[in-house]
Amino acid sequence: MTLNEWADICLDVYKPNQKKDSKYCYTYRNRMKNCVLIPLGDKELDKIKPIDCQKAINLLAGKSAYQINQAKQMMNFLFERAIDNEYISKNPARNIIKPVGSAKARRSLTNNEVEAFLKLIEDPAYLPFAFMFYCGLRPSESRDIKYTDIIEINGCKALKIRGKKTKNAVRTVPIPSNLSRLISNSLKSQNRASDEYICDLSPDVFNSLWRRLKCSDPALSSSDLVPYCLRHTFCTNLMKKGVDVRVAQKLMGHSTIDLTSTIYSHLDEDLFTITYKMLYD
Repeated sequence: MTLNEWADICLDVYKPNQKKDSKYCYTYRNRMKNCVLIPLGDKELDKIKPIDCQKAINLLAGKSAYQINQAKQMMNFLFERAIDNEYISKNPARNIIKPVGSAKARRSLTNNEVEAFLKLIEDPAYLPFAFMFYCGLRPSESRDIKYTDIIEINGCKALKIRGKKTKNAVRTVPIPSNLSRLISNSLKSQNRASDEYICDLSPDVFNSLWRRLKCSDPALSSSDLVPYCLRHTFCTNLMKKGVDVRVAQKLMGHSTIDLTSTIYSHLDEDLFTITYKMLYD
């Protein structure tokens, strides 16, 4: 049995809740294919050696640290399940050394970028990015939103986020009035029923839309402006408004408070001005 054949069986049996046509499953399987199965998939499962796994993960040197971590987790998932089923006796990926990866610097939108962005998201096509900006969604979460995810809590609209990254990713976030208006406009303009998807995009379409949005205004042309900056801006805005870091952690869906604290520790010029006025005005 090759690793390719075992991976198909393993995913079907041990990850049955991953529908093959879902976007999250597509992304997961595609990453497994590119990072693990292309270099190792044609090899017989019981013939794969630790050096083979090390060579495979070394090919990811310079890629994002997240991608490298996930590749190692995928290898260990496949080989540990193979041990459980007595196809192999040892996990050849257990002690591999991760190569150095890159960590992308996340930043908030500048005031000029926010001004340009808010004008452009009046177009219903850009609604997924509005969700990221106003609710702090991850890109994968903003591509998959149903009308039934919008609920009311004590008369206030909120969004149930069906996050899959960690158990903390499942959360509820308030919907501000501006976003509520954009959702209503989208419903009217696209003649969608209230039980359908608000956002239902593949990763490729999502990325294409982002490139189109960036090309629509010179203020958004910066090369380091990526969709994740919208989520970062949401967290920064929570900090500026005095939201407790523990509440922000829940709204962001972070697995640890350290992740939220890292963003909260970034003191930009706006926050410096706010702090100065609080202390000395």
